[in-house]
Amino acid sequence: MRGVEEINLKTYDPNVYFTSQLETTRRVSKQNSSNVSTSRSIKRVNYSLADLENKLYQTNETTQASTGDNTYNKNIITSDDPTTDSSLYMGRYNQNEVIISNYRCMQLDLENTNNQGDLPSLLSSITNTPRDQIESITNSISNNTNTLKRNNITIDIPKNIQLSYKSTKPIKPTHAKQKRNSNRHIALKKVLNAKRSLYSYVEGLDMINKKIIFMNTYNKRYFKLLYNLNICSICGNYKNISSCVSCGDKICSLNCFNTHNETRCSKR
Repeated sequence: MRGVEEINLKTYDPNVYFTSQLETTRRVSKQNSSNVSTSRSIKRVNYSLADLENKLYQTNETTQASTGDNTYNKNIITSDDPTTDSSLYMGRYNQNEVIISNYRCMQLDLENTNNQGDLPSLLSSITNTPRDQIESITNSISNNTNTLKRNNITIDIPKNIQLSYKSTKPIKPTHAKQKRNSNRHIALKKVLNAKRSLYSYVEGLDMINKKIIFMNTYNKRYFKLLYNLNICSICGNYKNISSCVSCGDKICSLNCFNTHNETRCSKR
């Protein structure tokens, strides 16, 4: 009898019937070894976005250069060169255009427009170009801004001009007479809340104030008649006198009547 060979799991193929008569072990081992070698030889893909973009740009540059574009061939520079951007700009634009664009960007970046006079010196220190050259180039921009300011002049219409249209609301005069805020009625209420009569206040006055109040009553005839007059218990007026129905105090007007009801009426 022929001996039975042991199955090698590394080289075993389940799709092939194994016998010692068929020499499949060598073939399978060769196939598996070739597959292992090919799997190890496969290169790993770099999925870095920056590297993929760099390769894409390099392929585009090479394709455009191969088409024969002379203007682009002048500006083709490797990505390792640190002066790529500056050389590209200098190739496409001249020096005056670059100075004007930089000056305009600095002018827009200013917070205070009064500091525009310092821009030429600042730009000359950055770009190492003479200040006179920068001023001669940027004079056109300053002139344009001045003309725009002149064209945007606004006319202020005086506010005291009266409108001629009847449909519109008339303008209020600037120096209108304002009503004085008099708090006499409020002050009178505070005084009358003390529950004192008018005669008690008159008796408490000094001689100067008495002369001011009774300046027309020094005549004996009027002085004798002074206490016989019916005066208002609120304001002291002697015209249009009426009496309160509840307490009988004298009142001359509606305001005095309301004040009397709020402060002096004893029957309420």
